[in-house]
Amino acid sequence: MSYQVYDEDGYKGDFATSKGGYDYLSYLRGLSIEEITHFLEEGYDTVPEAIYEAIRLVDPPDGLIKTTHENFLELLPKCNGIVIVSDGMNDDLEDIEE
Repeated sequence: MSYQVYDEDGYKGDFATSKGGYDYLSYLRGLSIEEITHFLEEGYDTVPEAIYEAIRLVDPPDGLIKTTHENFLELLPKCNGIVIVSDGMNDDLEDIEE
């Protein structure tokens, strides 16, 4: 299982392993940055550019968290209209009717 990023056009890519995603998202929760906190509470953001700017300013510790952070930064600019993070469990992304 891994964490994936989606936008309004669908799948953008994997950005973390299960452990990497859990550790990274836990790390972000501890930062108490308003834009990031809102994103994490909702699991999505309708302004990918704003979340990118907030995430870009974060300087995580080296190791798995840093690698995951760099992967996320590569995917965020590719998102259009919305950015969604999913662990592939308990989501209904495939059930969305257009």
